[in-house]
Amino acid sequence: MNKMHVYFCAYLKMSASYGSHQDWTPVVFNKATDISKPKPKKSKTSSTKTAPRITPSGIPAWQLESMADKGEDKMKLKTPSANLIKKIRDRRQELNLTQKEVANRANLQQSIIASYENGTAIVNQRQLSAIGRVLGITLSKKD
Repeated sequence: MNKMHVYFCAYLKMSASYGSHQDWTPVVFNKATDISKPKPKKSKTSSTKTAPRITPSGIPAWQLESMADKGEDKMKLKTPSANLIKKIRDRRQELNLTQKEVANRANLQQSIIASYENGTAIVNQRQLSAIGRVLGITLSKKD
């Protein structure tokens, strides 16, 4: 036992005679532990299953790795089609709006609008919906 534990026990004995009207029980902070016994280690193979890690493209990570090993080209992210680019640019110019104005109204960054019009954006349906709402047209990944 260390000194702190001894002092704490002495305090409890002393306060027991004075504080018998109290409705709480004393708490011991220093519990004696046997350090000679090592703690059992958890096994690496657990019975609980974890969900597969999903990548930004929506494909599980294990599937992406196997596709990369096979050299498949499905890992390519979708960029806007020429039709989608033309649709966004033409409608924006028709409404006499700048890219910055469209971005502010859609709560997006101007660089995102520019990347859609340049064809370098990674198509995101949430962004397309916001842009379409501002321009008053329906936009989808399939356009």
